[in-house]
Amino acid sequence: QVIEYGSAEISLVHNDQKKMLKVFNLFAFIYVHIHYPIDNLIMTDFIPLYKIE
Repeated sequence: QVIEYGSAEISLVHNDQKKMLKVFNLFAFIYVHIHYPIDNLIMTDFIPLYKIE
């Protein structure tokens, strides 16, 4: 039971970290868009990061 609970707990934490990562990348995307609106290369670099499932 300990191993099963441990693996479930790890997967839960992993999902929370991915959610936080998506939020962080969204803010990074907005930040780059505001401060560097002309540099489309940087913009395209952030798009795949935000679309992490």
